[in-house]
Amino acid sequence: AALVQPLLPLLLCLKPYVALQVIFWPLKLASALQSVEAATYNGYPSFTRSYQYDGTGHVIIGKEPLGNATNLPVFIFFGGTGDLTGAPVHVNFLEAMAARGFIAAEVDYPNTLDELTCKLWFGGGFEGFLEMVDEKAGKVFPAALDAVCTHPRADCSSGVAVTGHSQGGYLTQMSVKHSGGRVTAIMPLGIGCDSGTDELIGATKDAGLAPYLAKNKRLILTGTKDGLWNEGCLQQMSGYGSARTDIIGPGYMAVPNGAHSFHSEHAWSTMKSMAKCLYRDTKAAWGWNSALDWLGQTASPSKFVAVSNYTGIYSSGCSNMTLSQEPLAPDAEVPFPACIVW
Repeated sequence: AALVQPLLPLLLCLKPYVALQVIFWPLKLASALQSVEAATYNGYPSFTRSYQYDGTGHVIIGKEPLGNATNLPVFIFFGGTGDLTGAPVHVNFLEAMAARGFIAAEVDYPNTLDELTCKLWFGGGFEGFLEMVDEKAGKVFPAALDAVCTHPRADCSSGVAVTGHSQGGYLTQMSVKHSGGRVTAIMPLGIGCDSGTDELIGATKDAGLAPYLAKNKRLILTGTKDGLWNEGCLQQMSGYGSARTDIIGPGYMAVPNGAHSFHSEHAWSTMKSMAKCLYRDTKAAWGWNSALDWLGQTASPSKFVAVSNYTGIYSSGCSNMTLSQEPLAPDAEVPFPACIVW
């Protein structure tokens, strides 16, 4: 194993990425549908959509508010690299925003660990990775948003809120210039710089984002134990000179002692990954409910629904892990050369 490990990034690049996406998309769809259907006990109706990415189908799963109100705003969530669509922690995001009056959807997109590894090692480093995500955002976001906007109860002119974690957080940032002006608030999670601000590309800086979405409609949340936490970087991204502390609002905010996956119990979310209780249930300004309240109110002030009782919102429990813990899930699929090379 020690001899193979140094060769892993090179071997990962040998994987025919697009072909395997075509082969495994039906399995991902079935898994995601199973998860979203299992999460209906609390009454939030489920829905699905799909869209095309470079000729390959990708699933969109969602939750909608109770009742029959129409002309509702839309919420989009993007998981991070290696995350599985429909993980319980992701479904919790959908349930939370459905409770706040949004048609809430998680968008599956190409986000494999081998793609990330190859790009970081042989495709231009972190800057090359950001350029890849920028290109990806132009293919993913317009098509996915169009699909969600076809929901009969949705009205994307009522507001579009977007959040995502890690690669999904960068995708969230870069979605604004591909939205046709429809995105009204974003909240990237777990983003920053790998080593320094010179890695940033225009699409991640305030100057590049401002023409499409004002900085008072953007909030970044990153853990202080995250390797991406970098004050200078987050200042350039947000357009604000210092972090917010005790009051939620636009700019950037630290999750104290938060790891990269401060919200989820596992580094790569799987069908066994729950939200962390310390993040989901805290009353702190940087916590789940405070942050989602800000996002919802900012994206759609007239349609936002305040939640007074969180009992019964979620279809799964939460993990007692600390904010700094992020082990691999028991069912995590770790890439291994024997199954990816032929």
